[in-house]
Amino acid sequence: MTRTLVDNTQRFSGRADYYAHYRAHYSPRVQDVLTEKLGLSADSVVADIGSGTGHSSLLFLPLAKLVYGVEPNENMRRRAERELSGYPNFRSVAGVAEATTLADRVADFVVAGSAFHWFDRQRSWQEFKRIGKADGHLVVLRNHAQREASPFMRAYGDVFQRYGERRDRPNLRSALTDIFGEHGLSSLAIDNSESLDFAQLVGRVLSYSSMPLAGHSQHEPMLADLERVFEHHQTSGIVRFAAETVVYWGKL
Repeated sequence: MTRTLVDNTQRFSGRADYYAHYRAHYSPRVQDVLTEKLGLSADSVVADIGSGTGHSSLLFLPLAKLVYGVEPNENMRRRAERELSGYPNFRSVAGVAEATTLADRVADFVVAGSAFHWFDRQRSWQEFKRIGKADGHLVVLRNHAQREASPFMRAYGDVFQRYGERRDRPNLRSALTDIFGEHGLSSLAIDNSESLDFAQLVGRVLSYSSMPLAGHSQHEPMLADLERVFEHHQTSGIVRFAAETVVYWGKL
């Protein structure tokens, strides 16, 4: 396991509560897309890679036969086990995208949520093809904040630019096009906007691994700037957080 891989699996340590409570869930309309277009059914087995606290698994558990939640970070994995304890068809797995520990040809759907950009693309793709059935699909989900949608969203984006850790990430569509080719990749954007109060907005920001937690020198200045942004744009204690869930899929 490379040092980069080890570091990435630990990025969300200390953020499991923020992630579980405040990170946006994917639009439930994703379920309609997967059942109508890809044939997700009560016979389907899903491998949710980088499953975190279970946000993406929640889409599949009411519909599928079995969902494997593969998550390397112990804090996140244990939180998912508590959150999803009411689903007998959930299986928690300690593994990484590049080495899931799952059996060959076990999954009808290999799914990745926002963790996809942390994966080693070549090694994870080989693993997905190993664990996926011959007629299976890779489905990638992303909640995308629409930072140009309103003055509030632009100011929110400025806070991220000012205080967030700088990282080079490949464009998701380009990365998936490299895998599937221009004509092998399908996608659909679904509105997933929300109304947030200040506590929810703070929790949302702190659920991102790039933003400074308590104890970091920039944590308090970041909170002060975020409060100024909120107070300037709120109406009756609420701001509108513009976002969409984008679903990408292609054949394994």
